[in-house]
Amino acid sequence: MYYLCYKSELALKTSEEELIKILQVAQANNLKNQVTGMLLYIDNHFIQLIEGEKETIKNLFKKIAIDKRHYGVKILSEGDVPKRFFPNWIMGFRALSPQDLKDMAEMNGLKELSIESLLDEATPHISIEFLKSFYKNGELDFYKFWRNK
Repeated sequence: MYYLCYKSELALKTSEEELIKILQVAQANNLKNQVTGMLLYIDNHFIQLIEGEKETIKNLFKKIAIDKRHYGVKILSEGDVPKRFFPNWIMGFRALSPQDLKDMAEMNGLKELSIESLLDEATPHISIEFLKSFYKNGELDFYKFWRNK
């Protein structure tokens, strides 16, 4: 099994409807290609971990990297793993506001957790563990962020 975790920033203002359409298309494609993973949207940034067969993931990332809807696409971490991090999520999604992130950090005693730490290329393990925490805790709500905007 192969995984790749990357970060990027939205190029244009994206509406709730547009983001939901992107998610629906990605989920359909992931199901067809046996890709699983998690996408986090926070403060106009994406952090995503995708996993599957190595060639599939590499080809998918090539498409992601040239997508004009975002820029600054950088790989945070990639490699082989013995099993999937997100075996049941064709693409889990969570949107957080900066305040949501701050509140989550305080509740879990993580004073150093910030948007900057999640996007830091020097510490990709922080992003990966944060994404995995949503799966571990069963926290997946596509529309929570938008309802509370």
